[in-house]
Amino acid sequence: MEKELYIKLRRAYRYVFKRVTPILVRERINTSFFYYTNFILCVALVFFILTDNLFGAGFLSLIIASLDIISSIVAEDLNVGDPKKEFRASILNKYAEIIFYTSLVVFFLQAERPIYATFAYLSLVGSAMCGFIKNREEGLIRRQEKTLLLALGMFFGLHGLAFASIIVAISSNVRAIQLVGKVWLDKEEL
Repeated sequence: MEKELYIKLRRAYRYVFKRVTPILVRERINTSFFYYTNFILCVALVFFILTDNLFGAGFLSLIIASLDIISSIVAEDLNVGDPKKEFRASILNKYAEIIFYTSLVVFFLQAERPIYATFAYLSLVGSAMCGFIKNREEGLIRRQEKTLLLALGMFFGLHGLAFASIIVAISSNVRAIQLVGKVWLDKEEL
């Protein structure tokens, strides 16, 4: 069921970006462009979050998530399988996630909301653990969906962002626990 939902979501992404991705594929745009751009935008995102500009942060997060989705479609269509590029991309993505979630923790602490900060921190831990345990298998809510969900939460202010952080924290950590259990019970090698 999870796989079917993921396939439907990928089809929806392809539909939304159907005007852009064929051009990028035809021009053989290097997917590294997207990873470096997303990393730079994520650093800029910190400025918006820490200056209480959640609307600007939400808008920038939507751009980041869109670029992430587009890059995955382009990489898939170009059948890019360079292990060095994939490794570099995964490192940049993890750094971007760490920067993003850490800025959320700081934002909530500055707003004197330690409970919300705890959920933002748990989002970071769950996301990192899913990537650590099994790089490509993050469950239904993957990095792009987490970013989209948090971006939408930002448009609803402090409490909307807190709600989105709680959903991300729970889903990430449940998935990490599922992966640990799968490896433990199946004695599957990583």
